[in-house]
Amino acid sequence: MTVAILAYAGGGALVLVRALLLVVGIDRSFWAGDLVLGLTDIVFSPLSRVPIAATGLVGNLTLLDLTAVVGVLLVPVGLLAFAGSRG
Repeated sequence: MTVAILAYAGGGALVLVRALLLVVGIDRSFWAGDLVLGLTDIVFSPLSRVPIAATGLVGNLTLLDLTAVVGVLLVPVGLLAFAGSRG
């Protein structure tokens, strides 16, 4: 369970930092942008081939990135909902 929580925390942090970098407009020319975008492009690049996923929202943030951020934020809500039903 601890490994799963650590993996979620690390992956969630990468997704949130990616979204922040894209909104601000930092690209791969800056070292932090190159590091974070390079690590997260492994997952996001194949998913961006879905036609509507590449729709731009704010800055360089796309619908795919926003969906990932919402997913990261809603996982704890789901865990709390199921934990409360155990009695």
